[in-house]
Amino acid sequence: MAKILNASDLRSHLGGLIERTDYIQTNYKSRTTDEMVYRKTWKWAFKDQFMGAIFGEPSIRTRWSFTTAFERLGGKVVSSFGPGSTSSEKGESLYDMIMTASQMVEFLVIRQSEHLSTVDLSKVNCHIINAGDGNNEHPTQALLDAYTIWREFKRFEDLKILIIGDLRQSRAIHSLLRLLCNGNKFYLYDLRGCPDAGGWETPNSEMLEGINRKELLPEVDVVYLNRAQLERHKGEVNDFTFGLPEDLKYLSEKAIIMNPGPRREEMYRLADEDPRCRYWQQVENGMYIRMALFHNILWE
Repeated sequence: MAKILNASDLRSHLGGLIERTDYIQTNYKSRTTDEMVYRKTWKWAFKDQFMGAIFGEPSIRTRWSFTTAFERLGGKVVSSFGPGSTSSEKGESLYDMIMTASQMVEFLVIRQSEHLSTVDLSKVNCHIINAGDGNNEHPTQALLDAYTIWREFKRFEDLKILIIGDLRQSRAIHSLLRLLCNGNKFYLYDLRGCPDAGGWETPNSEMLEGINRKELLPEVDVVYLNRAQLERHKGEVNDFTFGLPEDLKYLSEKAIIMNPGPRREEMYRLADEDPRCRYWQQVENGMYIRMALFHNILWE
């Protein structure tokens, strides 16, 4: 049974997943004979498959993305949403909750504040996908972010990526660093002014005390923004917004701006109008990359 708990679990499959996602996204809306036959194969394969979605923390992008992906493939979804929707409110352990759900579904997608690495999943008899476990990881977010980058640059190496966010608390940032750690240069700027990323740094990353727009922005390929994780701490946050005219003026014309969402004041809303912004494309890509992930898990 597949257990996708962290970005490292996906690294060896990245090329195949990107290829499959690109095919699905390119052809899904077409009505050619070959595509319709292929789609019938999906429907047949997934018609008796159930996905359980347990979301103990708020979500719209990830929860809807997993749900629409599985249902478009022909499967069925049962879900629990919110901390009061499971027996954890009655004191049930995360292990017992997962074991209970695994008796009824073939796939289990779970988001909880507790780190999944603390739970023994060796006896769980269904596929498990981590949809975000507290401040630890969010592997499929990194997967869709990597796909968004690949669609632009057609490579995963020799990239310069500027990450601006809550480095110690952001699971999206943690997983992206783990997935693309080889062969890329990361510039890291912490919104809380922390001197490091809490152990999530890569061998080729550089912590920044500030951002010299004139020198750095023309050099980077990707600007990756993520909000301060205020639901996880009450610390001071630097007053920082990216996407103002002075930022866009210096940013390379070939660069892209990304944000896993939800966004707050770290991203200037008018940046949406800039052709380098990929905020909404990331949302769409998330559904297709998860379709490809379900597809690969079922067929491997």
